[in-house]
Amino acid sequence: MRESGNDENGVGNMTRVQVSTEKSCVGCYLCVLWCSAHHEQVSSRAASRITLTWNHQQLLPTPFLCQQCDNPPCVAACPNDALHKKGYIQMDADACSGCGACEAACPYNAIHVYKGKAVVCDLCEGSPICVKVCPVDMLEVVQ
Repeated sequence: MRESGNDENGVGNMTRVQVSTEKSCVGCYLCVLWCSAHHEQVSSRAASRITLTWNHQQLLPTPFLCQQCDNPPCVAACPNDALHKKGYIQMDADACSGCGACEAACPYNAIHVYKGKAVVCDLCEGSPICVKVCPVDMLEVVQ
């Protein structure tokens, strides 16, 4: 993570969950399943705000989460004004039409549509469950 300024996608100094580059994900899916249970009351990879993508050459998964961009392209892309940046990305489920414009705009593949509504990491409103349950401490909250 850069200490100041923004990268080409608008990620700068803000609170977000960062994936450690010094540790390896073991693919247990605890972060994924606890995330969906916390937000959707169901343990489901499809309902999670975290996506694990497998590198089949190294046989290791990598978690992808919202990077809480300073100027989030998902917010700008939403035709219904359902996404807002107020410290973290917030989604208004009543305004969301499930059109997928936010999903297409995200450079991190960290937002998707589930049951007709966009799902995106909201940092569990300050205490991310994924960080708490990761058995290898691969996820951390950073400023």
